[in-house]
Amino acid sequence: MKRKEKPIEAFTFSLISALLILFNSCMLAINPSLIGIQKEITEPLVVLAVVAFIFGIMVLIGAILIYKDTKVRSGPIIVLIFSLMSLIIGGAIAHIHFIVAFLFGIMGAIYGLNWKPKKSTRKRSR
Repeated sequence: MKRKEKPIEAFTFSLISALLILFNSCMLAINPSLIGIQKEITEPLVVLAVVAFIFGIMVLIGAILIYKDTKVRSGPIIVLIFSLMSLIIGGAIAHIHFIVAFLFGIMGAIYGLNWKPKKSTRKRSR
């Protein structure tokens, strides 16, 4: 059975980015005082948390598409776009997890866009 190469680095960085976005959005919705933003939960903060959670899901979908062989180019673009959008949401609440998640998303997207499978150097036998 022939084993296909996969862009593992791109998938790993994108997955870490998605998990950080999802974690931070959940913490933001549950208890914003745990991450030092404010003491009580307000409606605009919950809306930002839900939007950030949706962005995290989209980054996760992009990471899964990176891992699949057929979607190696569209996955990094999805990761790049939604990581950038999560940075905009994170900038509104100024929390470090969104910035770190954006950096991981950028690295995953760059690795994914630059990834090319190695050509086999083995000679075929007839």
